[in-house]
Amino acid sequence: MTFLNPFVLFGLAAAAIPILLHLLNKRKLRTVEFSSLSFLKELQKSTMRRITLRQWLLLLLRTLFIILVVLALSRPVLRGSFAGFGSHAKTSMVLIVDDSYTMSLENQQGAYLKQAREAALRVLGMMKEGDDVLMIRLSELPGTAFEPTRDPARIRTLLQELKVSPKHRTIEDALRLASRLLRESKNFNKEVYIFTDAQQTTFLASDTAASRRTSERLFDEESKFFVLPLNDRQFENCGIEKIESRSSLLQPGRIASVEVSIRNFGLTAVSNRLASLIVDGSRVMQKTVSIAPGASVSVAFSFTPAHAGFQRCTIELKDDTFEADNRYYFSLYVPEQVHIALIADDETQTSYIRAALSALSLSGGAEGKPFLSVNEFQPGRISSSALQDADLVLACGVKEFTQSDAQMIAMAMQSGTGLLFFPGPNMDEAKYNAEFFPVFDIPVLQSSGMQTSTTPGAQQPTTRTANDAFRNRNQTTNPPPPAPQSAGGTAVGQTSFDKIDFDHTIFKGIFEPTPMKRSPQIESPAIGRQIRFSSQQPLRPIITTGTGTYFLWEKRFGRGTILGFSVPPTTEWSDFVLKPIFIPLLSQAILYIGSSVNAGVEPGVIGREVDPRTMLIPRTARHMSSTVPLHLFDPAGNETKFAATVLDAKGALALAASLAENAQEMGFYAITQGADTITVVGMNLDRAESDGKPITPDAIARVIAAYGGTATILKPDTQIDTAVLESRFGVELWKYFLFAALAIALIEMLVARERHDIAA
Repeated sequence: MTFLNPFVLFGLAAAAIPILLHLLNKRKLRTVEFSSLSFLKELQKSTMRRITLRQWLLLLLRTLFIILVVLALSRPVLRGSFAGFGSHAKTSMVLIVDDSYTMSLENQQGAYLKQAREAALRVLGMMKEGDDVLMIRLSELPGTAFEPTRDPARIRTLLQELKVSPKHRTIEDALRLASRLLRESKNFNKEVYIFTDAQQTTFLASDTAASRRTSERLFDEESKFFVLPLNDRQFENCGIEKIESRSSLLQPGRIASVEVSIRNFGLTAVSNRLASLIVDGSRVMQKTVSIAPGASVSVAFSFTPAHAGFQRCTIELKDDTFEADNRYYFSLYVPEQVHIALIADDETQTSYIRAALSALSLSGGAEGKPFLSVNEFQPGRISSSALQDADLVLACGVKEFTQSDAQMIAMAMQSGTGLLFFPGPNMDEAKYNAEFFPVFDIPVLQSSGMQTSTTPGAQQPTTRTANDAFRNRNQTTNPPPPAPQSAGGTAVGQTSFDKIDFDHTIFKGIFEPTPMKRSPQIESPAIGRQIRFSSQQPLRPIITTGTGTYFLWEKRFGRGTILGFSVPPTTEWSDFVLKPIFIPLLSQAILYIGSSVNAGVEPGVIGREVDPRTMLIPRTARHMSSTVPLHLFDPAGNETKFAATVLDAKGALALAASLAENAQEMGFYAITQGADTITVVGMNLDRAESDGKPITPDAIARVIAAYGGTATILKPDTQIDTAVLESRFGVELWKYFLFAALAIALIEMLVARERHDIAA
């Protein structure tokens, strides 16, 4: 027997009250006056025994009455079923329904979601008076507006309207919510029902959650779990893992390419599976792929943008068991022009830069326009509005920046402008350390920041390849280039490229694939002098030199990107501008940071937050009106109106939040203001849905046991209501104890009345 209110049992001490009163009454002796002994003779011994027996009976009845009342208030409960005997213990039920997209798959018994609905309805049929129920659909998580109800008709309606959702959440997420709700319940029976297709990525949360599992006990020992896994086989499926752009920036009329990674999540090999690239509704390229079980392949697709603006691209797979992940949506942006704000003291520091920009400007553009548009400024004469209109700021050999100049550049970068930085031979280190670098959270220069090689007796550096650089080997086979001169004209020690991050986006599209996936060959410049920072954090290295200095580094700031070189674009410190890598690297740097967006392809995922830094927002959208409302169009063309915002970091976050909140279906979502398109984002199914590996019943039991519960794993053909009734605490006895107490009270009244009659 178990008591729901065990603390009431302390009231059993009150049963001693009648006993104490009885003992106290026996000590009170009364003096009875009588005239003769003849009165005593009339009292028969049998009458005295009857009076004594009645007194003991009253004592027993009064004590038993108190005991029964206390037991009734403590709510005693018995396990098991007694063929209808007893009353039902109140139950709190939580129904966790997996409504992920894989629940649309089916077996011989029908669609998994339909089977889950029918099982949940049978559970609802077991509800009795006083029970409450709560249904948690995985697509509703995370959420806090969950309240139990005692109206099964309400839950029945929700189940009838249930459909699959592209939002991916896990059973473990739902268990955390269920534990909080059950802790607030006063009912004795606490039961959690889980209806799922038993997909491992849907049941289990991340590895971090798994590590917390061992230290969390969310449920008490009385909590019961009934898990109905509707599938125990892995379905065959191929899905798209990721997409990467192989071009730093798209240009009108120029071939662009993307690289698609496709994985076979199934257990059998796939042969000649058709994959297509669709751009703006037109199928532009098709390829066939063959993939071994559990393996992935990379497929390159290319196309030529016919116009500037947003390109809505889709990768499509054919003939698959799980169709929901066979389309992957992403957008690319083709700028009409790249606007550059060139800041320099004089033309002596920009001659090589000007020649390179002139050549690059003729390499592309829409409708006969030059692809690069350059406006020149001198330090102290920078226009704030001009910087806001620029795609990137190219700071070239500036001696010193005022704090006002730095603040204007920083404000432009908050809206997405990039910064390409070259030092100058006469740069004022103190001014830079005090008024420029701190604004962008860049470490100050090491004194003296103009670093020379410390290699004793250094000879002229020789050409090095990337392979040699990664292996930290020296080459001595090629003749040395001319020695670079310092600002004062004296020769100094030299160094060259050491390590190169060829995986960085800036190198995409520069090099042709090499046999055996060997690293490309790069002829290193001879570097005699370069700037060095006091700390290398938080900079990301792209190219480092033999002295450990970052030759080319990157840092994110606001919505923009900073790329910095350690040498000027002249021959005073190095012969970098004379090497074949100079113009391609400069071009890629401009294209990489000049688009105001990251060149990588990072589409959105339905049900997840959208990173505003990865949203494609063109330069023309930066000055959108702060009073004209914005409109969000979903894949079906439905329109949602929301408030306008200024496109700074906070405004971009608001756009991303509105997009994530309203994205309910896979496809393209466009945010517009008037006739201008602010951004187009492809929203996709979570990649975790593609992996159909099932979780085993033993693993389910271990997970629930780790959280403190006891799991009953049911088979799909099990009568769930029968299994539940057999495991419940089935009988509450408080009513019977109360009825017995009332009966005792009535008997006590009759016995006590008979005593008074005798006394009279």
